[in-house]
Amino acid sequence: MPTMSTTPTVLATLNKNVEGTYDLILEGFSPFVDSTSLHVRAGTECKASAILEVSYEAFFDNKTSETTDIDAHRQELVRLDKQLAWLDGRALKLMSQDGQISDLDPLHEFMDFYHTSLQKLHERKSNEGNEIKRLIQRLDRLEEKVTESDFDVLIHGRNEHREMIITVHIDRSNIDVNLEVSYFISNCSCSASYDNTPNVFITSQEQVSTDSNKVLAEDELDTPNIIYASSTSTETSMLSVTFTIPRRTTIHTDGTPHRVTIGVLDFNSKFIYTIIPKLWIHAYLNVSTINTSNKQLVAGPAASFMNNHFVTHSSIGIICIDGKFDLPLGTDAGIKVDCQPVKTIIDTQGLISKTYFENIRREIRLFNTKPIEVIVCVYDRISLSLDERIKVKLVVPDLRMKEPIPSYYVTLNDADNLHWKCLVQTGSECQLSLEDTLEWSTDKCIELREESE
Repeated sequence: MPTMSTTPTVLATLNKNVEGTYDLILEGFSPFVDSTSLHVRAGTECKASAILEVSYEAFFDNKTSETTDIDAHRQELVRLDKQLAWLDGRALKLMSQDGQISDLDPLHEFMDFYHTSLQKLHERKSNEGNEIKRLIQRLDRLEEKVTESDFDVLIHGRNEHREMIITVHIDRSNIDVNLEVSYFISNCSCSASYDNTPNVFITSQEQVSTDSNKVLAEDELDTPNIIYASSTSTETSMLSVTFTIPRRTTIHTDGTPHRVTIGVLDFNSKFIYTIIPKLWIHAYLNVSTINTSNKQLVAGPAASFMNNHFVTHSSIGIICIDGKFDLPLGTDAGIKVDCQPVKTIIDTQGLISKTYFENIRREIRLFNTKPIEVIVCVYDRISLSLDERIKVKLVVPDLRMKEPIPSYYVTLNDADNLHWKCLVQTGSECQLSLEDTLEWSTDKCIELREESE
């Protein structure tokens, strides 16, 4: 989070029905305001007014602190307890004279007085207890929020006030005087944050091309992805990015973070589901976006929403113009993944020099229960041999097959990882098979281990 300086502007309107000289008092200034930078300007329409004096003061008051208030309420509780003790003593004394009282009217009057007094005293005692509890909670919150600039308040029990007094003379009655107050404030900071709201619509349903260099390039789900960004005007240099706010924005100077939406960027994004069965049998949704605007995005947290519902928190790094960035949206229960049990078949060939063969078959089934077609990328790994005398052969899928497969295409990289890219229609199923064969001589003992990478 960069630390910077800024020049805020305060707009004030003075409405008086009688001509004369008036003082406009502005309070609640930050301790980091430069008192020598204060500037007051009257509107061009205010020709019947004149600014006579502008002053800025910082002073301390000695108002009763929360600790003193708590002590006063506790003393009041002690006095109430003494009154209750006195009433109980009088009641015990009357009870000890049982049988000696001939006139019962004074006794009835005392019982009414005793009941009324107890009710009032208990009510006051309950109110005092609640007030003490409220003051203690307020004191705890103040101590948590205390900063270095409030150290004198905590130690000496004094509150520092900062106010600006503007003396204005008005020559006519029934006019509005508009004032613009600006000043320089240091030790402030800003950070970018983003709200990502992708909106999905159904694209045309076309078959997948069989050319592996451009498969699905024209059929991926394009979605208008609206990101509420931190600016609508930027200037980029080699060392910095300057963001310009195009309008006035109210930001309180109370030391707490304030979030203001000041820009909207509209991108075209692509939804792609990713499944890695060896890690977890769930479909992860990822939004891939290219920054097609003329603004560079700075790093900051991002909140993703879909269909007016919050999805997840993520982050965006520094994205240059035409740069690509991805936003993960978590798992999607609309894509069902079913991994069938592994099937293994062992065979032996040869009469004198025997060779062992082990066939391993895995099957993955994808079900699309969503109302739109989706793109799913599945990654799996064939068996890896750590001994050159143990041979591994990929049987299914057959990468040499020239006939096109209507629903997916598959590639194999140098790390022996298979990559399926499937276009699964709504309400349909896609079945992916992986079969490889191990071959080794009989004098070798092999061990198969499942490893997730």
